[in-house]
Amino acid sequence: MAAHGITSSLAGTHYGIKGNKIVKNKPVAGEAKGEIQQSGKAPETTINKATAEKGNKSSQFGEHAKNEQEIKAEKGTTDTTKPTVTAELEVNGHKFVDTNQTARPIDKANANESTLISEKIKSKEQKLMDKGKTDNLPLPNSNMSNAHAEIGAIHQAHKAGVAKGADLKITVKGKDVCNYCRSDIVSAAKAANAKSVTIHAVDEVTKLPKTYYWESGMKKLREVKKK
Repeated sequence: MAAHGITSSLAGTHYGIKGNKIVKNKPVAGEAKGEIQQSGKAPETTINKATAEKGNKSSQFGEHAKNEQEIKAEKGTTDTTKPTVTAELEVNGHKFVDTNQTARPIDKANANESTLISEKIKSKEQKLMDKGKTDNLPLPNSNMSNAHAEIGAIHQAHKAGVAKGADLKITVKGKDVCNYCRSDIVSAAKAANAKSVTIHAVDEVTKLPKTYYWESGMKKLREVKKK
């Protein structure tokens, strides 16, 4: 027999009258869910959890990014140093580029790699020490850590085996050829058995282009004066 249409709710349990007895009815579908939705507790918990998870992820990504930036800052790299001098050497279709010491990539700035004129530099240093002139020691161009751009480029061409008997053409940008290199370029050209060296540079004072030249048999690098 179906229960009469009289129901009551006691402590969340539904009852009805069936004949002369009070019986427990099944809860109406959706009522329990409705009560939870009205209370707002479940949605609030869900939102808080989602917000917390999102916050945790944001915090993790932020920390990760921060750590990456700190690592990069601590490591540092010469690759980001802008060159003040660049030398580009061309010989028989080959190109060799080098820079001043502080801008040279770490893998190429090897203090244990002697340049082709290292013995010549050591001899010059010894002569200066014998005279008590030690203010400018050590001299540059003895190894690939302290070599100037022009010497570094000639050294590369020599290592590649393309400098012997060849005409070397070097373009220097950033600064004029320094006094050290005006002497050492000749030594490097002789050590590489080059036929000649032509250097295109810019005067630091006038900012006008200038040319230096050396060929086998000459003792010094000579500036070519315009007629």
